[in-house]
Formats: sequence, structure tokens, C-alpha cells
Amino acid sequence: MALINCKECGHKISKKAASCPNCGATSKKKRSNLGCGGLLVVLAILYFGYSSIQGAKDTTAQKQLQASQQSKFNKNKNQLIAQMNQFIENGEYLKAIKAAGAYNTIKDPDLVTLRNKAKELDLVARVAKIPTAQTKENFDIYEKLIALDPNNEKYKEKHTFYNKKMNRIRSIEKQFSAFDGSHYQFEKYIKSKMKNPDSYEHVKTVYWDKGDHILVQTTYRGTNSFNAVVTETEQKNYLID
Repeated sequence: MALINCKECGHKISKKAASCPNCGATSKKKRSNLGCGGLLVVLAILYFGYSSIQGAKDTTAQKQLQASQQSKFNKNKNQLIAQMNQFIENGEYLKAIKAAGAYNTIKDPDLVTLRNKAKELDLVARVAKIPTAQTKENFDIYEKLIALDPNNEKYKEKHTFYNKKMNRIRSIEKQFSAFDGSHYQFEKYIKSKMKNPDSYEHVKTVYWDKGDHILVQTTYRGTNSFNAVVTETEQKNYLID
């Protein structure tokens, strides 16, 4: 049994002893030299190791999926293409898109062409039912149509038209809070007139686009001179930036 000297009294004790039987002093065990820096290095190695393993698993799974879809597509291509053409001819564009969805990793030119055609015709059918006044909805669809057919002059013209209207909407919406819909400047104006600005509570704000300006209407609650809570509605014009 290996013996060492007690650091307190010098008495011979076992190297494995937790304390000295002579004086009772506890033995000091060596501290790890790893430290915070070393721990971070270890954690980083573990993280990147896990990420690499997970990435390899994802890649393998993707390859397996693609191989499975490719095998199935090769067997069913003629039937699938015929089915999609029939759906498109019947105006059942979503069914054609769904049929192609089972082969989303396949880049076969015939499949890609029909899938994009079905998507395009579906978007055209949808946009035809949307009123011109619904700028955002029209803009979103023409964004998708442009992506499908960048050289289509009609799509580019409509996209430009609704993009200008969207820029106007964006300029207007910058004046309003995304949190509660209040108008920043109008809210400050209202508070400046109140007897107790701290009592201000926003209820609802709406606006009307008047061409060269907007008319903002805000409903709010607050205490009056008699300390009673009242609800008020005010309107004010503001220019568009």
C-alpha cells in the first residue's frame, strides 16, 4: 500500500485515505485541469460531431427518398403524365399538383413542365376571382406567376402595377404600430391634449386613403377633468411619406 506524508502533521497515511487518522486533516484531491475553456472546446467538438452525424443521416435519408421516388416514377411515368394531362384538361389543377407531389424530388422535364403548368393555371384561375382593390392578394399571386414564367409580359405588367400600389401601402403602414394598429403621430397628438396622458388606452384605429393624404380615425379611452373614464373618437389628416 502506497504511503504519503500528511501535509498537516507529517504522519504516514495511505495515499487513498480521505483524511489523516492522526490529525483529521482531509486530503486535497487534484482538481480537473479542464477549466471553462476546455469545457467549451469539448462541447464544441460534441456539437459539431453531432451535427456532422445528423447531416450525414439527413443526406442518406434524402438519397433514399429520391431513389425510392425515382424507381416508382420510372414504373408509373406514362400513367402519371397521362393522369396529370387529364386533370389539367378538366380544369382540376390542384389534383394535378397533388399527383406530382408524390415525386417532389424528381427533376424529369416532362413532370416539371406539367407541374409548373398546373401551378400557373391554378394561380391564373384564382387571381381572376380577386377584386382589383385587394392589392396584397393580387400582388402575392403575380409574384408567384412571375417566378413560374419570368418572360410573360402580362404577368410583368400586372406585377409592376400592384407593386406600385404595394409601395404606397407600405409607406402608409409605416405610420402605424404593428402591435396595436395605432397611428404614432396621432397618438402623440391625442395624449398632448389630454388632462391625464397616462390614462390613455388605445381602442381602435382605422384610416381611409384619400389620394394625397390619409384620414385617420382613432377611438380611445382615458380619464377626463372629473377623473371619469370616457371613450372618445377623433379624426385627423396625415400626408403620405
